[in-house]
Amino acid sequence: MSLVGAIFCVALLNVSEIARYGFDSMQATTATQAAAEAALTTCDVAHVPATTNCAGLNNAVDAALHSTSLGTQIALKAPLSEAYYCLDNSGALALVSSAASAPPADCSAVTNATSVPTLYLVVSTSFTYAPMFGGMTVVGRLPQTMTHTAWMRMK
Repeated sequence: MSLVGAIFCVALLNVSEIARYGFDSMQATTATQAAAEAALTTCDVAHVPATTNCAGLNNAVDAALHSTSLGTQIALKAPLSEAYYCLDNSGALALVSSAASAPPADCSAVTNATSVPTLYLVVSTSFTYAPMFGGMTVVGRLPQTMTHTAWMRMK
């Protein structure tokens, strides 16, 4: 009876810890996406790039980032960045120019001359998960630092 009770207890600890890990990961993803969306709703797309032409950008991103249950435990991993991207032949976004320079006329740099470059804002965040039960569960073997990235098309 003791052996079965101990196995059941360890299994219950693992289930609760894995559920909490998954929930925190989902909250980190949601916070990152909310921060990217806040940039678009705060900054006028007629005055892009937003990183240089939108005074309220950083405050709006910070407020949205900390709007989930994670609060101030989640932080920007890197400064907000903006650049012009084009779809390459494989359908992936490829960097063609920084937002500080003039936008390219077309996407010939990635052999797609018929397309027009698009400005994207990139938000990268980091959250460090703290297990409740330390080394007693399998979550201790999972990555403790969660990083998420959200992209927002600005123009």
